[in-house]
Amino acid sequence: MILSNVKKALCLAVSAAITALSIPFVASAADQTDRGKIGIYEYEMWNRNYVGNCEIEPGESSFTCSWKNIEDNYFTMGQIYNSLKLNYKDVPNLSFSYDFEYTPNGNSFYGACGYTMNPMMKYYIVDGWSNLMPPANSAVRSYGTAVVNGHEYEVFTSYRYNYPMIDGASTMPVYWSVRKESTSINNNTTTVHDCIDIAKHFDSWRAFGLDTSGELYSANFFIENNDRSSGSAELKELVFGNGNDSSPVSVDGKYLDKNILMVPDQDGYYIRNDFNEDVGDWEPRENDMLELTIGGFNGTNALHSYRRTSDVAGPTLYLGTKTFKQGESYSFGAVVMQNTFSSLKFELVLRYISPGGTPEYITIAKANAEKDEWTELANEHFKVDIPQGSRDLTLAIQTIMTTCDIYIDDAYVAVEGTKPMFSINTVPDSDLRGDINRDCVIDVFDLVSLRRAILEIIASNAPIPANSDINDDGDVNVSDLVWLQKFILGAEKLPTSVTTVAVSAN
Repeated sequence: MILSNVKKALCLAVSAAITALSIPFVASAADQTDRGKIGIYEYEMWNRNYVGNCEIEPGESSFTCSWKNIEDNYFTMGQIYNSLKLNYKDVPNLSFSYDFEYTPNGNSFYGACGYTMNPMMKYYIVDGWSNLMPPANSAVRSYGTAVVNGHEYEVFTSYRYNYPMIDGASTMPVYWSVRKESTSINNNTTTVHDCIDIAKHFDSWRAFGLDTSGELYSANFFIENNDRSSGSAELKELVFGNGNDSSPVSVDGKYLDKNILMVPDQDGYYIRNDFNEDVGDWEPRENDMLELTIGGFNGTNALHSYRRTSDVAGPTLYLGTKTFKQGESYSFGAVVMQNTFSSLKFELVLRYISPGGTPEYITIAKANAEKDEWTELANEHFKVDIPQGSRDLTLAIQTIMTTCDIYIDDAYVAVEGTKPMFSINTVPDSDLRGDINRDCVIDVFDLVSLRRAILEIIASNAPIPANSDINDDGDVNVSDLVWLQKFILGAEKLPTSVTTVAVSAN
């Protein structure tokens, strides 16, 4: 199945210079690569870290390939449009037909893929998969379904962070259209003859409010494999420009109603969730999970976020940009609770995608939640101060430096000045060094809180409480406890850069 050494050497000598600068992804020196051009089509094989074995034998509009026990690998054949600097709408007949035989064993999928530039975006149109439906994790946003070439696809977005590109590491969105019924079966040989109208998929993404303004960089037929999978395939014929779908754009999406102007109810709320019956439109951010759990703040249930793998993981709520606009102010809030640490800081943030395609966020509100106590996390006068042209506004609840379970209730988005759904008396948000329990007084109760926090840090690497680095040495340990005790007794002063408040020995 492999080209002879002479043929491969000639092919690579002619095409390496052409393609090396035309592929936006940059492989590391430890990766196995084979790329070139035969006729009108570019081809590439990539294998991360040379793990396992993979081979490709390209033809003028075809290739055969195999892979065995690989870590991460792909094969592609298609066209590079980078020199044209055109949007997808201006590329004629952006589609292809394919005749394909596929025998996967393990995690593998195939279809169409490519990039856009300015802004940068990667896209996948998946026609078949063998083991897990991609993208096989919860770090995605689901938009709904689209019908293209007579097949129904589920539409998702995800992100690639610090992805190696020619001009340096980049963060970019990834758009996914994944066929609901796979054309392939694991450990079986399947023969497929079908079409993919890439432009129509772009039209569908655009209908969901996704940014499709970039310049088309590339379009390929691809096979991608990972997780020690094996298999073989033969692309018998690839014909670009043959696969146009002339039917109208057909999408059905859960976020379409968020892309029209929303009207607040009589109490001023655009969105409010008491979580008594369902999770509403809240979704997990990463690999965390959401469920309803008994024991809400002001009702039967609360929203429980668990299996969090980072401090930014947690519930998110898509807002869109039709109602919530740059420069205008709104009221945001929720009540939150945790039952793991003596004290934990929560953040309510507004996440968005900048005009350049970079994920950004701004903090709406912060609150310190004591163990087993519901705490208000709200801002009645928050101005949406983001760059013009930003998109994908999302409300998110997260914590600082911890991945413990968190609970949310009575979340809302409302017109500016609207009060929380149910108000509670919160612990003052003191930033005074030594005020460990954040009651705006430094006293013996802070000693108790600091002693408990130090024990938790030693035992379980718990997050460091605010105001607890008493001696300002960048660490929190017993020396801070000794210093705080001396300060309360009047035998020591806090660092001179810190403003203190009244001290009580009672």
